[in-house]
Amino acid sequence: MTFKFLKDWYSDQQSKTDLQKMQLQSELKFLKTQINPHFLFNSLNNLYALTLIKSDLAPQVVLRLSDILRYVIYETSEGKVDLQKELQHLNDFVSLEQMRVGDRVKVEIDLEEPSKDYLIEPMLFLTLIENAFKHGAQSAMEEGWVKITGKSLVGGYCLLIENSKPIEYQTSPQGGIGLENLKKRLNYIYLGAHELTITNEERHYSVKLNIELNHAE
Repeated sequence: MTFKFLKDWYSDQQSKTDLQKMQLQSELKFLKTQINPHFLFNSLNNLYALTLIKSDLAPQVVLRLSDILRYVIYETSEGKVDLQKELQHLNDFVSLEQMRVGDRVKVEIDLEEPSKDYLIEPMLFLTLIENAFKHGAQSAMEEGWVKITGKSLVGGYCLLIENSKPIEYQTSPQGGIGLENLKKRLNYIYLGAHELTITNEERHYSVKLNIELNHAE
């Protein structure tokens, strides 16, 4: 009787665990589906702005955007990706944004190469960088700036993103849906293996993400 009870209890617990895993995977899939359309719409809006002023950069933007979208749509849908490749596409995205903002925003980027072949959940860093340009390149600002620094860590990576902030936005939170989405994904996938630090000051906003990563097999 006791053995049967324990067997039934274990089976019930296993079923609950499997159900929780299925629910978690479903939630993660839903969060990922929110990222791609959001990124696409923002990119198309930026391209549209360039075509309105008949910018000579529009063709370059189309080519760069097509490369990034190919990565976002086709290469990030199958789980984790190579960190080095993710960083390369971050550089591509920053170049794309630099074409859009021109000289009115000072952009600095320094991404250190990973010390090992790590795997990372895709689009985590990109969400933060996209957010920085959204707020650090406000048209109302005279001297906007965005600074991006990546450092290789033993067993992981650290990304620090800083941007200027217009005074009229000082009481408004920065981030919105994209940042909330990021926090949920980090808590699901890297619970206990990441540290997200947000600093929101009068004219300055920064996000620092330390994340522990696994080696590629």
